[in-house]
Amino acid sequence: INRNPIVKPVQREDKKQEQASSYGVWKATARYTANTYDNPDLRGMRAGRVTSGSDIEVLGENAKSYFIRYWADNGAKRERYVERTAVKGLNEYKDDNQIGEYVWPIDAYKISCLYYYSGYNDKNKTYNPIKHDATYGRNPSYGFYYWNAMDIEAKNVPVKATADGTVDRVAVFPLSSYGPHIIIRHKDGRYSLYAHLKTGSILVKENQEVKKGQQIANSGYSLSKDKNPKQSWHLHFAITEVGAWQYFRDRVSLCYGNRVIGANKTQASKDNYSKDATEWFNKHNGSYKTY
Repeated sequence: INRNPIVKPVQREDKKQEQASSYGVWKATARYTANTYDNPDLRGMRAGRVTSGSDIEVLGENAKSYFIRYWADNGAKRERYVERTAVKGLNEYKDDNQIGEYVWPIDAYKISCLYYYSGYNDKNKTYNPIKHDATYGRNPSYGFYYWNAMDIEAKNVPVKATADGTVDRVAVFPLSSYGPHIIIRHKDGRYSLYAHLKTGSILVKENQEVKKGQQIANSGYSLSKDKNPKQSWHLHFAITEVGAWQYFRDRVSLCYGNRVIGANKTQASKDNYSKDATEWFNKHNGSYKTY
């Protein structure tokens, strides 16, 4: 299987049909490991996964999913449904399907948590990683999961909108450990989340239009800080579907805690996102800073 991530058109004799059809004419690459399903509504248990870099061919589409042909790791051919945003290269000329141009949301660059809390035992020098919280992971209208987000160490630093959009939610009351937080819906249909904001610092309201780079609040800390004095001030930042770290890791010079790297290495054999992160760290060894 050709695993070259570059999107290429599939040549067809019927050029008119190729130009008119929005599927069946591209060979594209999944942007991340994506679940596949046996039904177009993507309901029920997943039927399999498409891993990042796999070749896929789109055979059909509806408003919610693409019907794709792909190949499993053992070479078996599969034809199933997948979330539309898992496919790169289709209809990218359309505004409603194009990845937006995001900017880093804060003038701070230390990553204190990525996918997993380290669970590091100082006495035994061992890791017992725990998945990074995703309070909105159970809300399908948003779709935030542990792999969408990362923690950025920052104390009372201005937080900016990562892209143009509309403020979908402003919460000044506690929600688990999130504390004050903001959710913005962007023009490409994705959401961004800014949590653990400083109490009283929120500058926007729901349904307000915001511009890329506009200050929306200041960073604060998790409500669990009172119970855990080691809990640092930080911004919990997420982008649905794309994933904040996946988008910015090659665009912004970030600094990683050694335990961030260690926790993901511990999980690499069990979790595809940690595996991807570990491969990235190994490939870029020496080109990023640690603390």
